[in-house]
Amino acid sequence: MSKFAENEKVLPLLGSVDLVATATNTQYLDLNQCVGTAEIALNFGLITSTDSTGEVVVTLTANDVTDTSSSDSTETALAFPYRLSAAVATDTMGDITAATSSGVAIANTVDSCTLLIFVDPSAVAAAADGARFVRATITPTAEITSTVVGVVGRYTPRYAGNSIPSST
Repeated sequence: MSKFAENEKVLPLLGSVDLVATATNTQYLDLNQCVGTAEIALNFGLITSTDSTGEVVVTLTANDVTDTSSSDSTETALAFPYRLSAAVATDTMGDITAATSSGVAIANTVDSCTLLIFVDPSAVAAAADGARFVRATITPTAEITSTVVGVVGRYTPRYAGNSIPSST
């Protein structure tokens, strides 16, 4: 039972948009109040391409601040475990797989799927010298003519309840 999301922090990181072939960063997810593993869910709709080589590459980065224009900003690419669902109405999930810090490529033939990225806050802090903020970057290749995607972050908050502290 979800109890109206009182036991889970749900934060929209990117509204559903068509990125076409433009690299786009999500908002940062602050892992400071996270208990256990966080999850970033990328819900893909239609992905179209001019040929069979088009793909969408998803990477994960950590930072110790949310302002990347700051001279104190230290963004670090992260390796991460992920799972990719099959298309809508197929009710199957792919295996848990390890992505390198170069990310994971979603083929243009994989429409209407969900990419689940699992984030261990302690691993983020260790890999990026105390970083607590993570975000995904979605980069369609030049052959992509449409990339419809929306992104949500979620985790169990340290202080669960009806009024959960901000994680932005």
